[in-house]
Parts: sequence; C-alpha cells; structure tokens
Amino acid sequence: GVAATFTGVLTYEDVTNVDSVGIVTARGGLDVTGGNVTIGTGSTVGFGSTAYFRDNAKAVFGDGEDFKIHYNGSATNIRHTGTGNLFISNATDDKDIILQSDDGSGGTVDYFRADGSTGESKLYHYGSEIFATKSGGINVTGVVTATGSVQVGSGQSFGSSGASAAVYYGDGSNLTNLPAAGITT
Repeated sequence: GVAATFTGVLTYEDVTNVDSVGIVTARGGLDVTGGNVTIGTGSTVGFGSTAYFRDNAKAVFGDGEDFKIHYNGSATNIRHTGTGNLFISNATDDKDIILQSDDGSGGTVDYFRADGSTGESKLYHYGSEIFATKSGGINVTGVVTATGSVQVGSGQSFGSSGASAAVYYGDGSNLTNLPAAGITT
C-alpha cells in the first residue's frame, strides 16, 4: 500500500475511502462490504436497539456452531446440535411459556402453555383447552380415544372384544351409576 502522512486536522469529511488497521471511530455508522468483521474471543458486542438479519442470514452460537437461528424468507428454523439439552425457560414469577401457531383462519392461538402460576401443562386444539395436568391428575375436555386397553387404578382395565363391545376387567366394586340395560356379566 501507499503510506500517507498528514499534518493538521483530518476530519471524517476529508476521508472518502480508507483501508484501516486498528481502531476506527465513525460518526455515522460503519458499513462493511465484501468482508468480515471479527471480534476477539471474550469480547462483548452491544446493540443500541435492533440487530437486523436479512433473509438467509444466520445467527450462529458456539465454537462448533452448535446453535443456529435462521430465516430463509419463508420459514424460521431454530436448531440445536450440541451435546446438551435445549432449554426454553421463563424465570419471571407466575408467568408462562406459550407456543402459538396459526388458527386456520389467519389468526394466532395457543397450542401449548406451561403455566407458571399453577404448575399446569396445557394442550390446546385451535386455542381451546383440551388437556391439562393438575396437582391430582389430569383434566380432559372431549372424547378420549384409546387404541388398546385403558388401565384404571390397580387391577381394573377396559378393553375391546369386538367392533363395538366394551369389556370391563375387574371385580366391579368401583362401577357405579351404570344403566342396567345392555350389561352382561
């Protein structure tokens, strides 16, 4: 390169094209074209408000590129390939983790909620709660369809012995309020 020597004051208005090694102070931002910006190990990068990533850019974390967030213009991918677990956590007291998606009509509704105030895990169908864990068991709204037998308590189960037959296996001591019609023993 060509060495340059300046006497007096050199302002940023005087400079239009500079290749620089060392420290750069820029008043109106820093644009890098055709290269990389490398920040040393252990350094901190601060953003005043927003970091923009254009389509097909990736945010990559870890020495082995173990965690990536990527948007390709039509879909977003969050990918963890490291050796440990992927944790999604909310440490704010009594607040939830909520997974939402399209409701089939252009809106967005809950599909899963980890409720931080009650300890419940809730599953939704198009925003309507269908299944919830409770401190004493589960609550199900709607019909439960099971393939195979259903175990109820100890030594009592329901099964199928034909296309429409329901069979109860057990001593019957816990069966109450059953209609007498259609029951065979």
